[in-house]
Order: sequence, then C-alpha cells, then structure tokens
Amino acid sequence: MASLWIAVIGTILAVYGYYWQATFREKIQDKADEVYDYIIVGGGSAGCVLANRLSDDPSVKVLLLEAGEGQSKFSSLVDEPHAALSLRTNRRVVWNDSTVPQKHSCQSMLNKQCHLATGKILGGSSSIDCMLYIRGSRHDYDNWESLGCAGWSYDNVLPYFMKSENNINKEFTSSGYHGFNGELTVSDVRTTSLSEAFVVAGKEMGFPGLDINAEDQEGFMHTQATTSRGRRISSARAFLLPVMSRPNLHVITEAHVQKILIENKRAVGVSFLRNGSAFVSNANREVIVAAGAVGSAQLLMLSGIGPRAHLEQMKIPVISDRPVGSNLQDHLGVVGLEYLMREPIAITEFKVQSFWTSMDYFLFGTGYLSSPCFVEGTAFFRSKNQRKTEKSPQIELHLLNTLIGNSRDLVETFVLLSNLDPKIAGYLHGNLDLKNGFTLLPILLHPKSRGTVRLRSKDPNDRPLIDLDALSDQDDVDALIEGIRHAERLSGTNMLKQLGVQNLARVHPACSNETYGSGSYWECYVRHNAFPLSHLAGTCRMGLETDGAAVVDPELRVIGVDGLRVVDASIMPEIVSGAISAGVVMIAEKAADLITGRVTVHRANVTLP
Repeated sequence: MASLWIAVIGTILAVYGYYWQATFREKIQDKADEVYDYIIVGGGSAGCVLANRLSDDPSVKVLLLEAGEGQSKFSSLVDEPHAALSLRTNRRVVWNDSTVPQKHSCQSMLNKQCHLATGKILGGSSSIDCMLYIRGSRHDYDNWESLGCAGWSYDNVLPYFMKSENNINKEFTSSGYHGFNGELTVSDVRTTSLSEAFVVAGKEMGFPGLDINAEDQEGFMHTQATTSRGRRISSARAFLLPVMSRPNLHVITEAHVQKILIENKRAVGVSFLRNGSAFVSNANREVIVAAGAVGSAQLLMLSGIGPRAHLEQMKIPVISDRPVGSNLQDHLGVVGLEYLMREPIAITEFKVQSFWTSMDYFLFGTGYLSSPCFVEGTAFFRSKNQRKTEKSPQIELHLLNTLIGNSRDLVETFVLLSNLDPKIAGYLHGNLDLKNGFTLLPILLHPKSRGTVRLRSKDPNDRPLIDLDALSDQDDVDALIEGIRHAERLSGTNMLKQLGVQNLARVHPACSNETYGSGSYWECYVRHNAFPLSHLAGTCRMGLETDGAAVVDPELRVIGVDGLRVVDASIMPEIVSGAISAGVVMIAEKAADLITGRVTVHRANVTLP
C-alpha cells in the first residue's frame, strides 16, 4: 500500500511540475532585425515591464536584449523561494561582482572585498532576489521631488505601484493603498508562528503592527512577497512571459551590448555580441537602458557619457560630461545576531528535508520551502539621531526563521554570498547543526557614505570597478549599532522569553579585546561583518538638468543626448527604504507612460496626511 501511495504522489508531482514549467515557455529570437522603434537594454525588473507596456501598441516594434540566459533553464531553482539564497551563488545567473578592497567595512571578508550578486538572467534580480515586496517609505518619494524630481512625489507614484500589483490580502486592498488587478502577485508569508510572535513582541516594544506599504512604515509586519502559491513571480513571469508571442516584440538572451550608437548627440541604436557574432540594431525612437546600477553606468561610460576626467583617462571620446557612476548606494546588513529557542517552531534542516515538507510545498505551495530567504517578518525604525527633515525610517530589522549555522550548507552559502572568511564563519556559526532558533538582521537603509562605479578598461567584457566606500561616514556605523540595540530589546520581550529565547552571543575573534555588547564592540563587529545586500542604486541620478549631480532629467532622459533614457534603480537620487524591486517596477511603469505620452493611471483614493 505504501508503494502505491508513493507512486500516486510521484505521478501528481510529475504532472504538477510539468504544468508549472509549461507555463514558462519562452519565445527567444536567434537574430535581431536591423530597425526597431524602441531598443531596451536589460531584461531585468524594469526591462520586462517596459517590454510589456511598449509592445502593447501593435504598430510599435520593440527589441529587448538580455545578457543572461532565459529562465526556463533554471525554473526549478528560480521558482522555489527556499532556494533563493543558493541561487544567488550560481555564477550562471548572477554577475558575481565584488567590491574593491574596502577601508572602513568588509574587514572580515577575504581581501576585504564584499561580494555583490545581481541578476544575469531574464527577469534580472527579480529572478534571484528574496522576493520581498517593500515599496519604501512615502517620504522617500516626497524627498525625491524636493530634490528636483518633479512628478515623483508619493502622490504621483502610488498609482503606478497599484497598477502592477495583484495583492491577495483583502484587508490590504480595501485600504486604498494596494492594487488587485495587476500582473505582479503579492502574497502573505507565514511559514512559522514566529511571524506572529515577532509582531506581538514589536507591540510590546511600543511599535504598531501595520501595513509597511501604506501610510506609515515605522512598525512591525509579517512578510509579503512576490509569490503565488509558493512560487516566485519574477518580472519575467509576471510581465514578459504573457506577451512574448506578440509579433512586434523580439526578445534576445545572451546578448552582450557593447555600446550605444550615438550620432550628432542622438542615440540611434546599439551594437551587441551574441554567441561570438556582432550585431547592430537601430532605434527609430529611443534606446532605453535598464541594465541596473552597475550595468547602466558601465554602458553609458563606454558610450562616451560620464565624467570627463575618467573617460579621457580611458581614452573614450566624451559626448556628455555627466557624473555617471557616482552616488552609488546600497543597504548594509549585519548577520550574526542569532538566538537559540526552546520552542521547536523555527525552520531546521531536518524539517526542510522531510518528505512531508516536500509534499506540502509541491501539492499546496505552502510550508517551509515557500519561505523567501527565511524572512518571516520586517520592522522599520526611525533613528534617534536623524534630523527632523529626515522622515523616512533609517533602520530595518528582518526576522529570519532559522539559524545561519543550522546547516553546513547554509553556512557555506552565506560564505559565498558575503565573501566572509570561512574560518570566521565557522567560529560564529559553526556547530549549530539542527539547533532550533532564529536570526535578527539589522539593516542600514539610508547610508550617508557614497560609492562609485568606474570602468576597469575600454573592454565591455571587463566588469567595472565597484567601490561602495561603505561605512566611511560614522553616522552609518551608529545607525547600525542602533539597529542592533533594537534587536537586543526585541529578544528581551516577554513574548520571546515565553519561547525560551537565549542569545547565542558568540564573540567575533577580531573584536575579542572589546567588552561584548559595548558600543566599541559592536562598532568593531559592524566594520568586520556588515555586508551589502546588492540593492545597488543611484549611479545615474535623476534631477534637474541644471543640477551638476544629475545624469537623467525627471523624465529619465539622459542629459545631453537625445533619444536615450535610463530606467532602473540607478536613477534613484536616494535609495528607498527597503528592498528595491517593487520600486524599480514602479519606475518602469511610470517611465512607460513618459515614453508613450499616455496616462494609464488615476490618483489613488487615499487621503495623505
């Protein structure tokens, strides 16, 4: 009888797996035509949205070029939320960059270089990230407008968030802040009871449980993610796949764009390589660069748009002298705040490998394998040191429903993700196999430190030099220490004490001369172990044409070159409060209207304070 049930369940899984993968049958072109109306460089979070919206007009011909491969080759890894962390170490689907050696941070990373993982696959980083749906604070966007970005206030961008969103939480959609008819499905994630304990503990600290994507962001909330029935919904799956059969849309993967072709200060096309062959395609209307904060900056500079001194050093003729590659920003997280727990409610390797866990996931799309990077809850805090004019939260805190050291595989994955010295990883996270517990991850949201992206050479195949210059401003260190203090307070609440929480409190070997828990200890720890989350932004900053720090204007047109726009996280003047994927989709939705001259949204029916 047991063998019969195994055979039945195996058949169900096979049929289900075939059906799910069959929904992602990509139509990839082998060759490009000579002329298009629009050429989009980068098939990531923004590029997939643009391809959908621009090709909606059948009289318009659109080419989408993606350097990475299609998703269908990796669908089993891409779709499963639990696999997201290991997926980010797969060099076939990530750019696998590292920073230059850092002076003020990454001190426990090999060669003092932090690793960066951004998507090199159809869907971009939305195909490899942790799927967290976080828009940022409404104050982020009001601040953009105050910096000269007219039309980008929260009142202006909220309708574009709602346009693409299909939020299945009816309580949220009834508030007027969320959409429910868009392509991007957003679901609640509550894989363990830790999510509820997290929110209750936050209330005990004096913070509300709330919708962090609505009126206010400061407080605690369970995770919402871009998943449907436990499967990842990337930008490629949401926006591109349903329209790939349009005859006026051509999608080419493994296409490495070498240069934007510019004549008389107008972008007229691109040159690219595919499978060793060179191609040129011309754009009658516009070239739209959506290659991310690193890729877009690199391509603009290779094409003669960037800081004059740097381009002349590279012997590249200067077409437009703009500060491309400056203003680089990222969120920094501090891993190592781990807590053992008496109650066996966290995720362990034993639970993950259980036969019933697999059944739960494959049959119902629920359970431990549906947990996105283990993130069970998120909280936001304003800093006690921030100025009154700085209204956005400065600190984020994630609850991970497992210990980093829960399995050797997870420790090895984290080492690859961060470039942490394996010896230090073993000291901090070793010998915790199958232990029950959770991790708190404090995150710096608005770093005052700024970095750069610079060309390594004139060769487009040489990855650029990335210098975050992280933690060069002491205020950034102080904010992360404040985040650690919030984590300490949270672990001491009555709610978590009822679960038998005990601080693991392992001392970092490089900080052993400092008293554990003191400010000087945590500063040492932060400078050694804080790592970038690969939410890279800001290198093609949006602003007024008269603003010497701006690369694109508020309509995302590159200043000094006609027929050329940038549409991705690089245009953010200041990085948003939280994971950037939702914000990038919004940017692309708004950009599509700016490009076509249409208005496809209406003002949201909410009253903003």
